Amino acid sequence: MQTYIRDRAPRLRCRDCGGLRNIRNVCHHCGGALCDEHAVRSTDAEGRNLTSEYADLDLDTTPVIHCPADHHVVKGPLKKWLWGGAGGALLGLLLVILDANPFTLLVFLAGAGTAAYGYYGEQHRIRRMLESRPKLPLTPGLDSVEIAERLSGELLLSTEGVYTSAVDPVDGGVQLRLTFGQKDRDRLKCYRAKYQLGPAAEADFSAGYVLLAGEAGLRFKDPALNGCVIPLVGRVSDHPFLDTAATSAGAQWQASFPYALDATSQPDHLPLWLTPSLVPEQDRRTLELELQWVPFRSGGEADLRLESVHLLRLEVPAAWGNVESVSSPTAGNSMRHYTISDVIMPDGRPPYRTIEWVQAATSTEERTKKRLVVSVRFEKQIKTTDAVKGRIEARFGGTLSGLTGVSMAHPLGGGVQQPAGDRRAHAQPGRKTTARTEVAAEFTLNLALVRYQDVRKVPDRRVEDDSAREEKTSFGGVIPDHETVIALTNALAEHYYIKRVLENPPRGSGRANTVNRYWDIAGRLYDGVLPIDFQIILTGVETRLGGIRAERGDAEVGVTVTASYANEAMKETIGSAWDGLNHRVGEALKHALASQPRTVAQPPQREEAVLDTGSVPGPRPPADRPAAGTDADAAEAKKKRRQDLTDALLAGRISEAIYLTLRAEIDEEP
Repeated sequence: MQTYIRDRAPRLRCRDCGGLRNIRNVCHHCGGALCDEHAVRSTDAEGRNLTSEYADLDLDTTPVIHCPADHHVVKGPLKKWLWGGAGGALLGLLLVILDANPFTLLVFLAGAGTAAYGYYGEQHRIRRMLESRPKLPLTPGLDSVEIAERLSGELLLSTEGVYTSAVDPVDGGVQLRLTFGQKDRDRLKCYRAKYQLGPAAEADFSAGYVLLAGEAGLRFKDPALNGCVIPLVGRVSDHPFLDTAATSAGAQWQASFPYALDATSQPDHLPLWLTPSLVPEQDRRTLELELQWVPFRSGGEADLRLESVHLLRLEVPAAWGNVESVSSPTAGNSMRHYTISDVIMPDGRPPYRTIEWVQAATSTEERTKKRLVVSVRFEKQIKTTDAVKGRIEARFGGTLSGLTGVSMAHPLGGGVQQPAGDRRAHAQPGRKTTARTEVAAEFTLNLALVRYQDVRKVPDRRVEDDSAREEKTSFGGVIPDHETVIALTNALAEHYYIKRVLENPPRGSGRANTVNRYWDIAGRLYDGVLPIDFQIILTGVETRLGGIRAERGDAEVGVTVTASYANEAMKETIGSAWDGLNHRVGEALKHALASQPRTVAQPPQREEAVLDTGSVPGPRPPADRPAAGTDADAAEAKKKRRQDLTDALLAGRISEAIYLTLRAEIDEEP
């Protein structure tokens, strides 16, 4: 079995047992955190303090907390002994005057000795009290707690396509906003009177202790601070409000404690990725930036998640022209608000302009997808030899150090409960606490290897290279029927993949004996792994002079190819594919023209018309007529033959001349 040693960030623990539960007390001497079980309270059964350290300061019912190692009781004054001894000495003196005897003398000496003991003992305790006086205990109201950490670094996309993320050491701080009150002024007066200080004498005070919650992987920059307990101390002269009763200025106190992260919490990369791309089918004029972030684990147990983007500033070359539009494909974000600067002409650098978004709060959808996209369209084409520079600032909820919040302990070491008789917000845990991490990054994104994909359709009249490519080619004498289509697809199938062949129903052209035809042929060819789709539209007119098959016609063919490309070589390949396909189509149709019969049908005679119609009902030989039947049956049969004849004309199987001839014969029958 292998054993691994893993460094973990420190947490608030009891200094006596090392436990993590119920850490709500602090020894007011050593500043060590204590659980409820090991916190020693110097109080009697009624909850009054047995120690006289803070007597006469309106703190009689506030427990004084010690750890087992520092537990002690400061004894009170000996005034009872002094006044009792003085009374005994006066009584003994009176008895000696009235009746001098050894007993009355003994009473006088005992009283005088007791008074002397009380006097010298009281002076000794006063000297010790003045020599070891504690800090003035104050209880300002806690307004808010702010925990902020700052992570900065650099994002670089090199010309070789390598993406790197560099970070600087993280710094942070805990800032508390507190407010002093009249109760603190009064306690200062009592403190000076107790310890025989002048009305303007300097004094150090203690405003309690800050207990850090969570895994606090940090090191305070003040060498006097160590561990997860921060003493709130100061000097009275730094706060004029305490010394000047006539003004309320200076009641606010901002206590700041800067720190740096230790090795257990220092990240090695930025949580942001900014990826550039060129939007397809935009003529290489639209730049798209995709901001992605990942929830990354801090030194504690919670993941940091993006809350807002404070700043996104782009520096783009002025050669790209004016900004025509700015949009955001991701729905529901506030990236619509932006500013565009004029062209900036710096020394030693090409001119550029800036596009800046400020205070862009992310939407719920963006936080779920963990991506934010902005697109900028420029007047001119974007050169891939250029680079985009800028800066991004974002806010994440939580901290890298693992610090999740703070709680407060009383200056005398008591837990997070409010002191008796004090209704202010002192010592309420986590009141208005905010914990965040500010991330700032300078970025440089080279576009050398950024892939641009567009769609090329050939022929395209907007492209100069397509000016010689005809959209349609006419083939006189080619009948646009199924035989021609079969010959065409057979000629292409050797080199191309035919996906579909669609025939539209024949339609009349408005002229006798002619029908319009329309065929749609679609397929694909490959140049390596590049797929190129093509479409062939075969249209034309075919003429039928007497039979159901066309005897002559004219055709017109349009060939188009469509494919996506990412570079100029692929773009040229698409044009070459059209040239090859168009040539093969032309050769196939010329071959079909050469193989088609050139016959001219004669006007049909009466009997030929009956035989050439095939299934078309016309005058039948007498042998085909029914031998017997009623007049109703004969009329129904004649009606059906007329309908069939009409259907044959509409379907193009017979000409209008044949239709009129056969219709007249049917009408002449008895």
